Amino acid sequence: MKKRIVALAMAFAMVLGIAAVAAGGDKTISVTPMNMTINGQAVTPLKSDGTPAEVFAYDGATYVPLRYLSELLGIEVEWDPTAPNTAKLVSDKITVPAAPAGVSFKPGTYTGEATGFGGSVKVSVTFSANKIESITATGDKETAGLGSVAVEQLPGKIVDAQSTQIDGITGATFSSKAVIEAVNAAIIAAGADPAALVPGAANTGAKLTDTTVDAVVVGAGAAGLSAALRLKDLGQDNILVVEKMPYTGGASATCGGGFTAAESKYQTNYSVQKMVDTLLEKGHNVNDVELSRLHAENSGAAIDWIIDNVGAKFNPPADGAMDFVAVGGGAGFMKTMNEVATSRGIEIRLNTRATELVTANNVVTGVKVEDTDGNNYTISAKAVILATGGYGNNQELVKGANVGRVVYYGPASSDGDGLLMAQKLGAKVTNMQYLGVKPNGLEITPGVGKYTQPANNAMWKASAGILVNDKGQRLISETSGEYDLVQTYKGQNDWAMYTVMDQAAYDVFYKNAMDKHLLAAADIEKWFTEKGTGTTVFVKGDSIEDAARQAGVDGAELVKTIAAYNKGYAAGKDEFGRKLVAEFKTDGPVYIIKQNLRFATSLGGLDINTSCQVLLENDTPIEGLYAAGELVGNVQGDASTGYLSWAGTSGKLAAEQVAAKLGK
Repeated sequence: MKKRIVALAMAFAMVLGIAAVAAGGDKTISVTPMNMTINGQAVTPLKSDGTPAEVFAYDGATYVPLRYLSELLGIEVEWDPTAPNTAKLVSDKITVPAAPAGVSFKPGTYTGEATGFGGSVKVSVTFSANKIESITATGDKETAGLGSVAVEQLPGKIVDAQSTQIDGITGATFSSKAVIEAVNAAIIAAGADPAALVPGAANTGAKLTDTTVDAVVVGAGAAGLSAALRLKDLGQDNILVVEKMPYTGGASATCGGGFTAAESKYQTNYSVQKMVDTLLEKGHNVNDVELSRLHAENSGAAIDWIIDNVGAKFNPPADGAMDFVAVGGGAGFMKTMNEVATSRGIEIRLNTRATELVTANNVVTGVKVEDTDGNNYTISAKAVILATGGYGNNQELVKGANVGRVVYYGPASSDGDGLLMAQKLGAKVTNMQYLGVKPNGLEITPGVGKYTQPANNAMWKASAGILVNDKGQRLISETSGEYDLVQTYKGQNDWAMYTVMDQAAYDVFYKNAMDKHLLAAADIEKWFTEKGTGTTVFVKGDSIEDAARQAGVDGAELVKTIAAYNKGYAAGKDEFGRKLVAEFKTDGPVYIIKQNLRFATSLGGLDINTSCQVLLENDTPIEGLYAAGELVGNVQGDASTGYLSWAGTSGKLAAEQVAAKLGK
């Protein structure tokens, strides 16, 4: 049966900048900027990873990749160099023009610039008469381990494709977009049209085939690379690491770099028992006691090995304290781990997603994987260590946690794939109802957010900002601990509170948000123009009442709350016990941010024994299968504690168990 495409407004100009030619059928598509319907039903084009496809604007037209439309219609796309400037639909096949012949550039080197997540991204592009020869990019303020990867990797991808019409780096949308926009500017400066450069087929190298190793590690975050390095350290050379993302690091690259330990040779007066007690207290005794002790007893040896053998740099804790802090945070720690793993000859296959565990006679004997070209092969192994992270980026699994309104700000890699693979074998899971929830999140798109807590904390201490509910009431000291703040959030509509600032408070907040690359200035300006009508409620009002109206807060009550705050400041005593350092000025603009609870780590996952073996429902181990890091669900309790420490410690422990099994 033939299908019909009907273009409204600029429909096909919005796809490829060409005219549509089609005849009779049973489906109608209409496209308007950022919105699409099929047969009157709203649809969202999705990438292969399930995230919405980005729409981009250039030279007065808006572009949606035709591939996404073809997938929605269930039709095949075919390039036809004999059909210039048209798109034809015949049966279930679309034909569209190939890249125009004779695309040329003015030879030379041209520059471009665009705004990324943290700041400016600049490129220098060298052209010959008919080719993009090379691209260099800089973006020092892009998030290490995510945005920085886009700056590092996209130039090569663009040169390979000879086009900017390529997928960005997953998890680094803003940085990817900036690199592409900057290169487009350089292409225009060189006298060409970026839209005319149709991607060519990149040389992806030889197709990988089935292979056999002694041990395979799935995931290249802190747990996975700790496992791989320890296996290598113990003489196991025939090992392989697979990582589904185009970069290593996982969630660990985005954390602060704190590593909880006890009885390390680099710390004093902190015992294993004290760490056990602390872990159980912070996890509200939901933790497995035996595994909490396993963590504490081995944490000191783990951090010593990481410092002495791997060479990672940490600032040691003060006397009687437990928290080491990685130099350069989690990103710096993971950069070192990756560099050392590579230097020691450990093979890490990026862009390689594990899809299924292989078994024989109830023993795990390997893992099936898939590369980005859709090639599938099997890695046979005597042991598999799963270190795939959590499930925060899997909305279905998060729904199962039965929590209220929370926003996810963790890595795209945390999609629960390792958990789901193990469950297909009957693996036991525990504590799935718990997420590492914290206050002061900012919802960017539905269900997805960023955190602003460092900016909030700096502002609470230096100015007159306050935290209220939608009724305009203060309920707690803004400088309270995270757990108490979370409980207060949970008692409010939509599990949300509102940060309210005068100009002086906002100046402190803004400076810290920019300095720490928490938010982008362009986004804030956009939110101001939306006046609270978009997903993100970040508003500026001429008065308290004006700001409250935009944010959906009771303005009359907020006026009273601010008056009570100022009365407490004048008296030198706050009703909630906060040390007040400034008066809230009411004669200037007022800023209000709706803040949701946010999480980056999931706390539930696979149940393991003290040998890091994954357990079945009857508590017997699955032979050949081990797990480490955030994937394990019976360690953290109901609050994230010692996340990086558990990743490094459990990765090392799993490797030691596997090495003992393998022998030499």
